[in-house]
Amino acid sequence: MHNTECGQRRCGPIPAYSDLVAATIHDLRQPLQTSGLLRGLLAIRAADEQATALLSRLDDALTSMSEILETLSGINQIESGTVRPDITDFRADALLNRLWADFATATQTKGSALRVVLSSLSIRSDSGLLLRLLREMVATAMKGAEGPHKLLLGCRRRGGMLRIEVLGRGIAVEANGSVMIRYLGHLLGHPVRAVSSGHGLAVDVPLAREETTERLPLRPSPEEPASLGAGHAAMSLSEPGLGGRTVYVVDDDRALCDAMRDLLVEHGWEVEISPSAEAFLETEPPGHEGVLLVDAVMPGMGGLELLRRIRSRRPLPAIVMTGHGDIAMAVDAMKAGARDFIEKPIRCEDLLAAIDRIQGATSPSAHHVATATIIAGLTARERQVMELVLAGHPSKRIAHELGISQRTVESHRAAVMKKAGVKSLAALIRVALASA
Repeated sequence: MHNTECGQRRCGPIPAYSDLVAATIHDLRQPLQTSGLLRGLLAIRAADEQATALLSRLDDALTSMSEILETLSGINQIESGTVRPDITDFRADALLNRLWADFATATQTKGSALRVVLSSLSIRSDSGLLLRLLREMVATAMKGAEGPHKLLLGCRRRGGMLRIEVLGRGIAVEANGSVMIRYLGHLLGHPVRAVSSGHGLAVDVPLAREETTERLPLRPSPEEPASLGAGHAAMSLSEPGLGGRTVYVVDDDRALCDAMRDLLVEHGWEVEISPSAEAFLETEPPGHEGVLLVDAVMPGMGGLELLRRIRSRRPLPAIVMTGHGDIAMAVDAMKAGARDFIEKPIRCEDLLAAIDRIQGATSPSAHHVATATIIAGLTARERQVMELVLAGHPSKRIAHELGISQRTVESHRAAVMKKAGVKSLAALIRVALASA
């Protein structure tokens, strides 16, 4: 006891174990995303099929490492009490639609196919945690497949429960899935089990009310993403579009900065690196040409504060690097003057695509008109729901604030996504940003 008190006097309160785990996960993500960017740079220079095959194996290894970190992060949040079940009633097809949007393109890219059978039944659970559980189940089934495969995600009624299943030929899964699946299943009280002789996973979720089971048509292959602004052609990175070929990188992680510099130089950009926001302000170049790529969270002045300081005198197109799934941070970045954002861990494709989106916007006013037209097409209630979603509020809180049912909130949210031609919150944020 004496040693503990002494330690607290010298160094302050001892951090909770969950805080140490969270800090360690954050530190491990830094070299991991640096490795991912370096891998992308090597892929550009790969000269033969053997090198390409080795890079593909490296990509798989980095993906596995990233998934392990995300699993550890999720378990740590559960153990620390940061994430707790919020049990409500909602339609099952709201989750199934989101799962299809998340995985359909990925499975198609691998030569596989995902089919989803929807249900009009309502279930009772925590929608956010159940969505995470189902994502883990689908991801586990995909990893258990050998070569191209067909996955079926559907549900059927079993008494007072709705069984949600992930099935597929040629896949093999463990009896109760991954560690994260077991944790989430235990937390929700929805144990997951192997079905179809190990060729699938299933979870039983309580029904919210007695309804007639309705089987809807199989979900088709994903449509081509909607294009904002008809006739607006995206430009390649090799074409001039911003009047400047310099990317100003502001980040305290030197290894990550070096990796981004090598990647961008390979694509014809000049790169200037500042290890902090204060250092950038001290050496701030004249003019308004180029792109600013800044980390949202850094020691000392953060990226958002930097944008606020330079916004009035230097309207430099800015891309903010935010934490994965941090919608509130992304929205704050827009309000601070960012033109776009990318989520960590950063992939080469994401970084290049973000710059491409800015560079392709040769006519900001035309792009603004196109996106503003989309937003203007929303009903008053849909705009209310969109604003609250972008503020990071869950459906239950939105329903309470607007005095409507959670099912109605999900319906409005789906309508907003459809009218905007997007399939993710990140894409919706970009539409909202461009229309502001």
